[in-house]
Amino acid sequence: MPDRLTRLEPRRRIIHGDALAWMDANEAEEGTSVITSLPDLSEGFGSGAPAFERWRDWFVGAARRVLRWVPPSGVAIFFQSDIRKAGTWVDKGYLVMRAGEEESASLLWHKIVCRKPAGTLSLGRASYSHMLCFTRGAPSVPTRLAADVLPDAGAMGWSRAMGVEACRAACRFLVDETATRTVVDPFCGKGTALAVANAMGLDAIGVELSAKRCRAARALVVTLAALALAGCAPVPAAPPASAPPIEVPMLALQRDHVRRLRDAEAAAKRGTPERYALARRLAGALLDLSAEHRRLAVASDPKAASLPAPPDLRAPQVDRDPNAAELDVPSEGERRDLRDEASLAALSPVARAHVREADRHALDACVLLAEVAHVHGVSDWRASFALRARVLAELGQRHEAAGDFYAVLKAGDRDALAVEAWLFFATKLLADGRSNEAREAFIKARAAADGELAGAVCAKASGAGVEGVEGC
Repeated sequence: MPDRLTRLEPRRRIIHGDALAWMDANEAEEGTSVITSLPDLSEGFGSGAPAFERWRDWFVGAARRVLRWVPPSGVAIFFQSDIRKAGTWVDKGYLVMRAGEEESASLLWHKIVCRKPAGTLSLGRASYSHMLCFTRGAPSVPTRLAADVLPDAGAMGWSRAMGVEACRAACRFLVDETATRTVVDPFCGKGTALAVANAMGLDAIGVELSAKRCRAARALVVTLAALALAGCAPVPAAPPASAPPIEVPMLALQRDHVRRLRDAEAAAKRGTPERYALARRLAGALLDLSAEHRRLAVASDPKAASLPAPPDLRAPQVDRDPNAAELDVPSEGERRDLRDEASLAALSPVARAHVREADRHALDACVLLAEVAHVHGVSDWRASFALRARVLAELGQRHEAAGDFYAVLKAGDRDALAVEAWLFFATKLLADGRSNEAREAFIKARAAADGELAGAVCAKASGAGVEGVEGC
């Protein structure tokens, strides 16, 4: 797919017309997949029982027609929200599944997309949507894991739109797992799926009966940067030394998601389960953003060693907070600290900027998790604060780290966390030229330690040239 890797301006074509008639007249090309949302009963089918029966038959038939139209190498992704009709729940996910069975199509995945926060009371439309992906080709095992519940559909340009985050998830699957070059939405509405597809480097074709919506679909731009696809566009050969991180579509989408979660978390009442749940989601989004920056660092400096997430940043927090278990924990082989200046100096300016951004977002996530753990009592808050202090120290923010380690010591000074805190203060005092106070800190660290930990304290004191530590 060389064109997708090099062309920076994906094409978009909007056809004013009937979707089924257009598919009948235009055979799908190889490299085509569909992302669509079939019209609701309220969109021109009338009212009453006959209208409902007519819409239901049309809906299943239209879904079957879409499945038949997509080439075996492509997929069809349907985004549908359930409704109530005369007191009866109408499950559109079931109707699409029925169409898939009748066309002998394989269901690759079924995601739930939250349109409103879980627990929200609703009338009429469900507060969630189905997103189902089918293929008539040979199913393959995905190369990347992906969430099956999306907590937020994302920004919506109008009431019947697919959210930007839902579109991003669908397009990300197409980019990562298929040979798709063109996204077709035969019921495109105002074109959200098409705009996101363009932003992620895919050509897009939309069909829409409403002339007004056609105009909106042609004009809609999801505000992303110029690069077509994260990691696929060429990096400038000689960026300036102070070059900021390259702005790419995925980063912009993730930043928008983080911004909306920050707003929601700030608006929630402090100390409530809702605030805690939003904070965990925000921490996860920050870690995803950090991982994307590190991936871009690799893409922008391919000759350098791989740039994984910093060590000991996620795993300890996940161990202490079972509710955060869905956060991705890097494997042991992926953990390597790249924050030391020698390692950073070997990278290109663009890669270096991405690594610094990755560290900043990861730190934000760590701080957030520590604060949440303290407020809600979901884990040992001393351990969480020690984790936060450790990351602050690694990032060179010694003054802030000292405040957290001081809080750890105030609540207990006879365990491994206290030893870690005293050793931090000893090292900091030595760096400040306060050797006598540093020796006192080493003495307190030795008093709090036992066994192998005591030996480690003595070895550290000896290595620092500090004598007179009792017990060493």
